[in-house]
Amino acid sequence: MSMRVPDEFIALLRDKVDITDVISEYVKLKRVGQSFVGLCPFHGEKSPSFHVTPAKGFYYCFGCGAGGTVFNFLMEMEHISFVMAVEELAKRAGVPMPVMDQDALTDHAQSQKANVYRAIELAARFYNHILMNHEAGASGLSYVLDRGVKKPTIVSFMLGYAPTGGAKRDTLIHFLHKRDITNEVMKEAGLVLVTDRNEMIDRFRGRVMYPIWDMAGRVVGFGARALRDEKPKYLNSPDTSLFHKGHMLYGYHKAKAMMKKTGRVILLEGYMDAIALHQAGITNAVATLGTALTPDQALLFKRTVDEVILLYDGDAAGRAAALKNMSIIEDAGLSIRVAELPGGLDPDEYIAEKGPEVFQVEILAKAKSALFYRLHALMHSHPYHKTTDKVGYLQDAIAIVAKEESSIERETALRFLRDEYDVSINSLADDLERHRAVLHKGGRASGKNNRQSLSNRQEAVTSFSSQSLPKKQDVATQNLLTYMLMHADVARQVQERLPDNFSLPIQSALQAYLYAFYAEHDVADPALFLSFVDDPAVVSYATSLLQKAINQGIGNELPDPQVFDDYLSCIMEEKKERQLAEISTAMKEAQLRGDLVMMREKEAEFRRLLKSR
Repeated sequence: MSMRVPDEFIALLRDKVDITDVISEYVKLKRVGQSFVGLCPFHGEKSPSFHVTPAKGFYYCFGCGAGGTVFNFLMEMEHISFVMAVEELAKRAGVPMPVMDQDALTDHAQSQKANVYRAIELAARFYNHILMNHEAGASGLSYVLDRGVKKPTIVSFMLGYAPTGGAKRDTLIHFLHKRDITNEVMKEAGLVLVTDRNEMIDRFRGRVMYPIWDMAGRVVGFGARALRDEKPKYLNSPDTSLFHKGHMLYGYHKAKAMMKKTGRVILLEGYMDAIALHQAGITNAVATLGTALTPDQALLFKRTVDEVILLYDGDAAGRAAALKNMSIIEDAGLSIRVAELPGGLDPDEYIAEKGPEVFQVEILAKAKSALFYRLHALMHSHPYHKTTDKVGYLQDAIAIVAKEESSIERETALRFLRDEYDVSINSLADDLERHRAVLHKGGRASGKNNRQSLSNRQEAVTSFSSQSLPKKQDVATQNLLTYMLMHADVARQVQERLPDNFSLPIQSALQAYLYAFYAEHDVADPALFLSFVDDPAVVSYATSLLQKAINQGIGNELPDPQVFDDYLSCIMEEKKERQLAEISTAMKEAQLRGDLVMMREKEAEFRRLLKSR
């Protein structure tokens, strides 16, 4: 099981920490009756389906199936272990962690993870020291200063330089060995490479180093920029147990507070772009680790902001990246605008020349809506859009406008096209209506959020709904499991009277966890049980049953004895029907093979099962 933390301490934390207070740091919640609702942070949506029930101590999303306790929420949001979630909540509650009963394997895993964090932190400090204080980092310091980064900012972002490492290319390795970091830990941290001759060398050499932090503010990896002609120009840490490139954003830990305050984030292409904005006092700025944005990164924004302002290069590559990432951001249910810099300037160059106030007024405040950016970007695909290719451009432009949900934006776009291309607004409106009719006929109105990217947990939750039982048996099984969650005696009666597991894998898994829980606990405690389970799909399924019980007004009363017996009979009858179908199939297969012995055995088994019904 996931727990080595004493039950009493889990109960203490549940009493001292309000799940609503924790979740409201990530999700804007609104009270509705006894619950709170908001937009789910785990998938893109425009109508709130995420419910928090503080009296019961759990949350549940009707859209994607995410659910669990405050511990599960922190684990999902911060990508941390159960024990780390407990430690974080204990810190919030101001109570010391208990001495935990951990076996040697768990001890080793926790110690190894702590050592990996320590190794990466030491590496970041080493690189920063080389940049700031050593002649080996002079070229790196010169590059950083030439880009307008001031020394306090260098310290704040822990910018560094990875030396070439001499003949053995092992300067960092030597440094870490002297601080008792093992080769195994260095490999797991992604700090080293192993050559064909089985020699270990520094992974990063001759590069400016940008530490990358997780959401909790811990260094977990690096971005590295070559200063000469080395390829690739930018190199990231490999994916490790701590670092996942597609889940992280550069500067997020520093930007989160201002993002939440303003409801807006500025998304940039490069590390230096984000650093330049922070240095200028515009601290709600982050950058991708490369130009490609992932759905998981877009969902990070969903937790704290309503609007994303994209600020990418104005060249063809920048436009292509912006257009691709706009769709991902829109799929997450966020508003988007696109800002553009004149003359191919970088943000640091523009701010150095004009100042941060002008940048705010002339660049950010004048950012185009997503629709108008698409219309302007389309002009680059139609270089003669004002002359011989005017009709082609307008046809493609109307197709873009037709997908816009806002009628105000559509009307504004039509007026722009009318004025810019001297075309009747009636003809533009006619073409627009034809396009929208086709889109609606094809199901366009189903919405953008159907293209959501779900996590492995959410896919697992979805999978159990795709498996099916006859409705009568499914209702009986779900109701029995709900009562088992709320009453230890019901679980023990089911265990005694039902010899087999439930039919569906997710229901059978929940059944097994309940039996294991009640082997150690005398009474039911649904919130404690959810903390006991280490399978996210089972946690989500159990939470869905508990939420359904609340919606149906089912309290803590025991089921009527006759109803309980009917549930069991219904489930056992379904089991026998399934067994009969399996035996019948085996009989037919034996007959086709000409296996008379097997066929007679299956016939006898079939008759015995029929008599027992």
